[in-house]
Amino acid sequence: MDYVIGTPVLTQGGRRAGSVSRIVVFGAAGPVHAVVARVGMLGQREVLIGVENIELVEDDGIHLFFGKAQVNGLPYFVEQEYAAPPVGEPLPMGFSLGSVMVPQGYDLGVMPLLVDEQKHLDLGEQDIARGYSVRCTDGEVGVVRDLRVEDSSNRLETLIVESDDEALGLFKIPASSIAAIEGEVVTLSMTRSELMAGMPRS
Repeated sequence: MDYVIGTPVLTQGGRRAGSVSRIVVFGAAGPVHAVVARVGMLGQREVLIGVENIELVEDDGIHLFFGKAQVNGLPYFVEQEYAAPPVGEPLPMGFSLGSVMVPQGYDLGVMPLLVDEQKHLDLGEQDIARGYSVRCTDGEVGVVRDLRVEDSSNRLETLIVESDDEALGLFKIPASSIAAIEGEVVTLSMTRSELMAGMPRS
């Protein structure tokens, strides 16, 4: 999935909300954690859009899961909380210094565990966090990239999983598909083939 500077950001329904001005990565070469978009009249403010809020990327732009009202409620991008990658670090193809930012306070190349990211699940008192391995019944398929929770109950709703397999890429799994959590491994109640069969096609 590519995020190009200047790409339109579109709300649910296809209305333009702004355009990509930077990306935020965990490590200079990725993975992408969020895009920074200029929004509002004349693009006077920058907001953070986590990749879990992006439904798909098409030729006409980046499509979000929600509408304009939710865009207005997105957190502002606070430049002081981020830094440019050190000089000499490779940048994602097509990006220049200044358009790629990394969060302050962690080593490049190490996926940080963020505060308040652990959530309790209905299936037990286990927790789940970013960086946990995700496996189907017949093998590993990726790692937890992010978590989406219900606003009212704070219960886990969806896992955002990142896979090295290009056929899978970045995908969503409902919490109801989790069979077990042991240590830092999340096991799904399906085979890899069943996972692939249930994925939406663009």
